[in-house]
Amino acid sequence: MKQQYLFRNTNIRTNAINAINQLQLDEKRPVVIEIKEMTRSIDQVARCGNAVPPPFAEALVRANLPGLCQHKEIAA
Repeated sequence: MKQQYLFRNTNIRTNAINAINQLQLDEKRPVVIEIKEMTRSIDQVARCGNAVPPPFAEALVRANLPGLCQHKEIAA
């Protein structure tokens, strides 16, 4: 189980506190809670979250939709 809360307002902070309060305590398997500042802005994370490099995207399309792909001739 991995949950991440970005504290941008009091509602999110309250949700995080409630999630912590609902955790089951177990001395043999404790849960680690890490609090740290963000190293990237929200905009940076949004821009790279779903990025797929063009060669990977091309390979996925060629593998899954070969009928829609055109053959490329490479001049020697």
